[in-house]
Amino acid sequence: MSDLLKIYRDSIKLANRCAKGYNKQGVTFLAPAFYPTRLLSTVEFLAKNGVEVVMAGGGPGKKFFDNVPQFSMPYDTTGLDESEENINAILSRIPKTSINGDVAILLYNSVLEGDRLWEKCVKEQFGVNVVGSNEQNISSFFEEKTNLADILTKAGLQNYIIPSTIITEQKSCIELALMYKQLKDESGRVVVQACGPDVNDIGGGHSTIIANSFLDFYKACQTERGYIKVAHFVEGVNSNVSMCAGNLIPNESSMGAFKGELLPEESRYSSKTLDGLLQRGRVAGLNADNTFCLVQPGTLKVVGDKNLTTLDANSVGNQINYHYPKETLDEIYEIGSKLGNVMAMCGKVGLFGIDLIISKDGHIFINEINDRQQGPTEAASLNNESHSLPSIQRIAFLQNYADFTDQSIQQLMEDVKENSRELYDASTHISSPFYIKLMGKRVDKPDISKVDLGEGVYRVTRDESGKYEWDLSSPREMTEEVPIDLDNAENFIAINSVSLAKGQEIVEGTQVLRISGFSEDGSEPFGIQDGISVLEPKWVSVTDALYEKLFVKQGEVPLQNSAVTDNINTQPFMLEGSSVDVANAMEQ
Repeated sequence: MSDLLKIYRDSIKLANRCAKGYNKQGVTFLAPAFYPTRLLSTVEFLAKNGVEVVMAGGGPGKKFFDNVPQFSMPYDTTGLDESEENINAILSRIPKTSINGDVAILLYNSVLEGDRLWEKCVKEQFGVNVVGSNEQNISSFFEEKTNLADILTKAGLQNYIIPSTIITEQKSCIELALMYKQLKDESGRVVVQACGPDVNDIGGGHSTIIANSFLDFYKACQTERGYIKVAHFVEGVNSNVSMCAGNLIPNESSMGAFKGELLPEESRYSSKTLDGLLQRGRVAGLNADNTFCLVQPGTLKVVGDKNLTTLDANSVGNQINYHYPKETLDEIYEIGSKLGNVMAMCGKVGLFGIDLIISKDGHIFINEINDRQQGPTEAASLNNESHSLPSIQRIAFLQNYADFTDQSIQQLMEDVKENSRELYDASTHISSPFYIKLMGKRVDKPDISKVDLGEGVYRVTRDESGKYEWDLSSPREMTEEVPIDLDNAENFIAINSVSLAKGQEIVEGTQVLRISGFSEDGSEPFGIQDGISVLEPKWVSVTDALYEKLFVKQGEVPLQNSAVTDNINTQPFMLEGSSVDVANAMEQ
């Protein structure tokens, strides 16, 4: 048996054993997420092992699993700040009778402000013992854009820093003009990002503006919130890299590995905080021999493709495990390892990631650190396991919830550490799942839907002239992976993250739905053209055909809301089978 196959089997066996232990002890897993869809595969795994799971969050009437109770709010919680007030409001929806013993907390990402607020609020509201959690307050330091250059310098990654500056106080017009002149690219573009105090960016580029002129830049700087990061615009290919950091030291206060934490007096905006984290890690016994980082191959992320959006900063798709040239793959691994090892030495435990930009001349820049589970992480993890490779998501689960006094857990983590490069290399050679986002594109007024559409797998045909046609009349189920080849006369393509009603208005830049699946070589939806990631021509024809099927054209009579919209299936579409599940994990 190969080392990698043994690690894969051991990770499955030990994760199941860990979950069954929680079941036997009567521990309830609380998944109080503002993004419950990001936790789908982990919640399903726990439920299959008999663990009591309670989900809270989402929109009115939403329920993601038939066998998992979910307590939603009268309003949609997606995108709300995870303040103590909002957390308590969500927890108040859960009957105290649903929590009968100890609790473990499962979050999509840690709260960026406050000291483990979920754990604090759970203890106060339910009076229970929290025996395990993936919440960690150091996320507030690593996610903060003002700290990026200092963190990368400490990791020896100075060559990957994008030229930038942080504005912490109001600047004169002349000062801004000099700054703009220094940082703009040949086309006059700069990147403006809100950061610092009073900014809680939850990802997705919501705080990012691409200014195309000095006037745009000047307007973007007229804000009363927090600081502003101004960076040189790097034209090239975007990539997400998902990772898992960990160590072999047992956590003294709960299950899982030792976790580093910010002290109450430490600032998330000071470079000195990093030195404090590293020093406390050394005191706790963290060193190069008992820490590790697993790196997943980079994706090909597509931003601002005009076939899918009108907004330059909109992320519109991702190709998992993209087959970059070997030298690029090697460099991505080196970047991930160096950064991950520094974070692990600070006591970082679990999932995180980075956003890269690969310039037209092949230079890699690090755009930001996402100290949380990234959108593509779950899809990449499921894809690994469908090819008998260990997933970083399952290793992260064990890092947060397993008994680290157990010798078998220690041995698995040592094996993971010793084979981290081999695991990365193996992941670069497996299949490449993808997702494509369709966004509202009408600038003058909202797009208006002319159909009722739920999630499912739909038939797409291609005639002799190469024209594609979507049959949206009846979705079908698929129990095995069927790669998409657009040269075929017929394909079945999954649509998810959608609940579209006839007459519904979709404003510019709003996500309509996602297409997801696997592709054969030569039929990938995204590629690189002149150093930029683009939607391939065949897929342009497919998405254009879907837009035409979904929305009223200019000049057509708008449609009334359908009387049957209340019956639209809003549950995530679940494909059966180990490898096909990947299509549903595409950044819900």
